[in-house]
Amino acid sequence: MIWAIVAGVLIVCGGFYYWYGSVMEKEEVKIKKDYRYIAKDVLKRSGKESIAFYLGKLADPNYVSTYGHGYKWFIAAEELGQIGKLAIPGLIKKLDTKNDYERTQAIYALRLAAQHNNVKAFTGGEYVKITSLAFPPPEKHRAVVGAWKSWYEKYKSNWE
Repeated sequence: MIWAIVAGVLIVCGGFYYWYGSVMEKEEVKIKKDYRYIAKDVLKRSGKESIAFYLGKLADPNYVSTYGHGYKWFIAAEELGQIGKLAIPGLIKKLDTKNDYERTQAIYALRLAAQHNNVKAFTGGEYVKITSLAFPPPEKHRAVVGAWKSWYEKYKSNWE
């Protein structure tokens, strides 16, 4: 009899723990999403402020969100990619950083920004495709960085 009561209590507690954990996990995701949208609204004051803010966040591995089944959303890189043309000069400068994570994020953001309509208008859709990886490993950075700098030199007059 006592074992039945103990088992019942454990089942109820386990169910509560499972429910509470899933509620808290959903709340954490909601908070991250809300934070992203609040940040976007605040930063829409000025394009230059947004670009400077997100360029500064490229080195922060915690400035991410998740979606779907645990996929990472790299907020700074994605936002800079959505800005397109105006973000590219700052991203090119970030390629010279000694921080591998920051450089990887800059490469990813460049790949997105170069596909923006405001860039494709003068590149005809050309961008660096030296690797199929969105996030190339550090040993591939030298070649990728060189290719992006050559690409930028080719179209540099569009930023002058």
